[in-house]
Amino acid sequence: MRIGFFTDTFSPNIDGVVTSILAHRAALKKKGNHVIIFTTSSGMITSKPDGDGVHYHRALPFPLYPQYKIAFFPYISAIEEVRRERLQLIHAHTPAGMGFAALACSKTLGIPAVATFHTLIPQGASYVTTQKQLQRAVSAMAWRASTEFYKRFDLVISPSETIRRELAKHGVKSVVVPNSVDLGTYKPKSRKAARKKLHLPSNRHIVLVAGRLGFEKNVDVIIRAAKQIPDVLLLITGDGPARKSCEALAKKLGIDAQFRGFVPKADLPYYYSAADVFVTASTFETQCLTLLEAMACGTPVVGAAAFAIPEAVQEGRNGFLFKAGDASDCARAIERALGAPASEKRRLSANARKTASKYSIARSVSALLSAYKKVLKK
Repeated sequence: MRIGFFTDTFSPNIDGVVTSILAHRAALKKKGNHVIIFTTSSGMITSKPDGDGVHYHRALPFPLYPQYKIAFFPYISAIEEVRRERLQLIHAHTPAGMGFAALACSKTLGIPAVATFHTLIPQGASYVTTQKQLQRAVSAMAWRASTEFYKRFDLVISPSETIRRELAKHGVKSVVVPNSVDLGTYKPKSRKAARKKLHLPSNRHIVLVAGRLGFEKNVDVIIRAAKQIPDVLLLITGDGPARKSCEALAKKLGIDAQFRGFVPKADLPYYYSAADVFVTASTFETQCLTLLEAMACGTPVVGAAAFAIPEAVQEGRNGFLFKAGDASDCARAIERALGAPASEKRRLSANARKTASKYSIARSVSALLSAYKKVLKK
C-alpha cells in the first residue's frame, strides 16, 4: 500500500504526534508498505522527497507556539507530489495547513483520506485569552471548526475510547486505533543502576514529569503539589513554552527540582525506572503516551482525572487519579503511591506493565491497517 502521512509537526519536534507517526511509519514499512511524509519547513518547497521519503513545504511559525509551523498554501505542490508518488491512501495527522492539503489532494485526485484526532485544540483556549468567558467562546468556535474539518474525511481515527465519545458528542463518527508504545525500548531498568547513570540520589523519593512543557500540561500543579510533600525530588524532563515559568515557580516555592531539558529516547527508560512515581496534570490528553511509557517501565503513575487519562489509570490498581487542577489532591495521590507498602508497589508496577502491553506497536498497526482496508473497500 502507498500511503501519505500529512502533518504540520515532525522531527526535530518531540511530541506525541511525531512519536506516533515515526513508530507507525516504521512498522508499516516493515510490513511492505510505502509511507511518504508531507510536512512543514522554514525553507523552500521540495518537489522531490529527501533521502528518508519526506516532502517539505514552506511554513510560518505558529505565533502561540513558535516551535510549530503552519504550512503556507501547500495545495498545488502537494497535489503534484501526491500524483507523482501514486498514493493509494492519505492520512492527515494535524488539522492545520498540511491537514487541509490532505483534503485538497484527496478531493482533486479522488484518493481516500483518513484523519487521526491527535490533539484537543479546543482545550487550548487559554493560549488565546485568560478570560474564562472568552475561553468558553473560543473553545466553542474551535469545536465547530474541528467538526467541519474532520467530517470531510472518509474515516476519522480516535486514539482512545474517551475521544471517540467526545467526537460523537460533536457529530463526528470515528473508530478507535490507539497510538502505540515501543515495548522493546520502554521496559524496566534496575532503579539503582538508573539512578547511578543519571546521577540521581539513591535515598530520595523521586517524582518524575516527562514530555513537552506546554501550559496545557499544568506542570505548575505538580510543582505546587511537591511543595506539600516532605523530602521529595521533582525531576522534570522536556522543554516548551512553560519551562521558564515552571522554573521560576519552583524557585519561588523552594522546591528541590531538577529541570533536565530534552532527553534522548534511549535515556527515557532510565528516567522512568529511576522514578518512584510518574505524574501528569495535563487536561489536554487524547491518550497520553508518556503515561503509557512510564507504565511500560513498571513505574506507578498519578494522573489528572481528565479526558483520556482515566482510561489508562485505574485507581489503586496501576496508579492513582486526582482532581484536575487541584494541587492538594495531586499531593495526596503522589503520597499514596510513595507511601504504599512494598507488596503494593510491586502490584502497582506489575499492573502498570500489563496495561502498557495492550498498546504494543504490532497491535496498534494491525488495527490501523484494518481501518485503512475498510476505507479502501468503500
